[in-house]
Amino acid sequence: MKYIPSEPPENEFDNTRFEELKEIKPLDIVILVFIVMISLALLYFGFSSAGDGEIEEIVSRGNIYRYNLNENRKITVEGELGEVVIEVKDGNIRMLEDESPRQIGVKTGWVSMAGFSIICLPCKVSATIVSDQNSDDKPYDAVVE
Repeated sequence: MKYIPSEPPENEFDNTRFEELKEIKPLDIVILVFIVMISLALLYFGFSSAGDGEIEEIVSRGNIYRYNLNENRKITVEGELGEVVIEVKDGNIRMLEDESPRQIGVKTGWVSMAGFSIICLPCKVSATIVSDQNSDDKPYDAVVE
């Protein structure tokens, strides 16, 4: 037998309070615009795109290769599963071909910002855009003892 209440419960949600909260006030719009502007500024200044002086660093089988991003080219390196082709075009990089079964490095697409990488784990190949600013050709940032 199904229970059907004859009257609604006494502590039902009060809609009048909810209606007051739905109104958008002018200060709400100002706060929202301020938050959006701060977010866009952080995105713009937080991620610098690669430009002049940026280099691409390819690591394959323990070897490190460095290339200038200003020269368009296709680079072929030998990975664990076979050849990996990396394309450099207009300061951007992408993994064009690899021999991995899932093609995650290829599906990553174009990368154009300093610090971002494309990695193919089965082939053990990575391509990273590295900023040329303040680099003394050291393979480390700091030494901790």
